[in-house]
Amino acid sequence: MATANRLAHVLSLFVLTARLRQKVPVIIAWQLDFESTCEPRRPPPLLNQLLIGDQSAYPCSTQAQQSHEARSGCVAGPKTGPESGERKVKKTNLTVVCTLAAVLAVVPLFAQAPPTPPSANPLTDAIKGGGDRIKDLLLKSAEQMPEADFAFKPTPEVRSFGQLLAHTADANIAICGSVIGEKPATESVEKTALKKADIQKALADSFAVCDKAYASVTDANASQPVGFFGRQIPRLAVLAFNNGHAGEHYGNVVTYLRLKGLVPPSSQPRK
Repeated sequence: MATANRLAHVLSLFVLTARLRQKVPVIIAWQLDFESTCEPRRPPPLLNQLLIGDQSAYPCSTQAQQSHEARSGCVAGPKTGPESGERKVKKTNLTVVCTLAAVLAVVPLFAQAPPTPPSANPLTDAIKGGGDRIKDLLLKSAEQMPEADFAFKPTPEVRSFGQLLAHTADANIAICGSVIGEKPATESVEKTALKKADIQKALADSFAVCDKAYASVTDANASQPVGFFGRQIPRLAVLAFNNGHAGEHYGNVVTYLRLKGLVPPSSQPRK
């Protein structure tokens, strides 16, 4: 007889779980409401409809309330006796039902998410992603530093903050320009741009050259050699070199910002 009852509980568990997949938010809402108060509450009608057969076999209402009262002391009076084995089995079944129902309700959300399509140019896109990151950090750093501090030098022997950004702009134009056959202007940004606005514009324009270079490169032509400082270097390798150069100077910029009491963009909390 005991074996038959257990088998009935298992079969009922699967049936109830299937019904709970679409209604589990209602059960959770009722359970949270019940746990937050000492007032006796009955489950909502929808929950009653979900329970099949004898509701006492599924103690989501009366048995859960009794358990809550025993734990919280909301109802005065001594316990009438130790918890029976049958009640323990019912409470265990309730835990399993609610856990499985929650899992089954969440799993379809992940299953319905459309997969990310593979990139047509994974190598080029990976290098470009690094370049976009450094571009964003340097442009934000230029905006963050007050104009009065663009002339700041930690020591007299090094470049000022503005000169660092202007030098990076010169390098972007020369390095990225070699990928698309564009020669840099005869005048150096570092030697001519002194004001914050002029340096910001030159830096943004130099990254536009790099964007143009990235747009011309695919995985198919990434290994095509171009002239670079007297050598023949694959196009994608030239762009990767520029990322490293710009990242090196962003490391300098971080130090300058910190010395001025500013938090670098890469260390600021994400919005």
